[in-house]
Amino acid sequence: MDQNLFRQFNRILNREKAKFNKRLAIFTFFLFVSTALWFLIKLSHEYTSDLVYPIKFENTPKGKVIVGSPPEYIHIKAKALGHTLLKYKLMSLFRPIEINLSVVTPVKNSVGIQYAVSIQKQYNNIVEQVASDITVMGIEPKTLYLEFADVVTKKVPVIPIVNATFAKQYMLAGRIKTTPEEVEITGPSAIVDTISSIKTKNVILNQLDEERSVKATLKPYGQTTCNPDRVILFIPVETFTEATLKVPITIEGVPDSVDVIVLPSDISVRFNVVISKYFSVKPIHFKAVVNYSEISKGIKQAKVNIVQSPNYITITDYEPKFVDVLIKGE
Repeated sequence: MDQNLFRQFNRILNREKAKFNKRLAIFTFFLFVSTALWFLIKLSHEYTSDLVYPIKFENTPKGKVIVGSPPEYIHIKAKALGHTLLKYKLMSLFRPIEINLSVVTPVKNSVGIQYAVSIQKQYNNIVEQVASDITVMGIEPKTLYLEFADVVTKKVPVIPIVNATFAKQYMLAGRIKTTPEEVEITGPSAIVDTISSIKTKNVILNQLDEERSVKATLKPYGQTTCNPDRVILFIPVETFTEATLKVPITIEGVPDSVDVIVLPSDISVRFNVVISKYFSVKPIHFKAVVNYSEISKGIKQAKVNIVQSPNYITITDYEPKFVDVLIKGE
């Protein structure tokens, strides 16, 4: 009995819920339609509004480059139908206005010498770039102020930035080469004079099992440009094997009046080497050092650092890492 009543109650509840959902759907539909119609009616009226356009500078004076923080946008007060204004508000940020810099006027103010660009003199040119179905009521600012610097060019070496992983039993077989090895960098003298090299953007390569040539884009500094702006990287890759060598320890920074003895006098270096260079690797290609400035009087232990090794090997370990030091004559 109770179960029958419960089933009937559920059927009635579900029926009412379905009716409510239907009414809600109808209401939502007509609300959407009425809102859309109201919006379209409003857009058919004429309005005045501000349009923000990015700036693109053209015809920079020869031998000069824009520096500092130049203006990025101009504001155009426009009058048009609502739907026209809405269209251009959405499009304006992707349609820069070209400003001609062939005629600029030097102006001395609190920040030094700047160059004034009269928007009024370029008014007609700007209006032509906007649209024929818009009435331009005004443009702000009336004048743009720019700073210029002399352009210089110099050659700098390219530093490849490569993040590579290698397949099993493969490794980098030497220095990564760039073609060309040097590029011309052009820009304001204050920036170019501080640049001694230029890096590529990071190149990621995975599971290399053979040599590879890839294009890499250069990463310019600030307001500089590179020529060319891309280089070719050659990444040598070969199979490798393990090897071990005895390398003598060098003590650096020892005064002439002092004798220093390290025990042991050499270390055992274990490394991976590409097979083509296996018989070329000699102890002279390595440099293991102990720095005298880190040693106190008497017999002490000092850390050994490997500061030089061939670029076609990878050191996996060396022993010992610390040696005993005996100082005489101090």
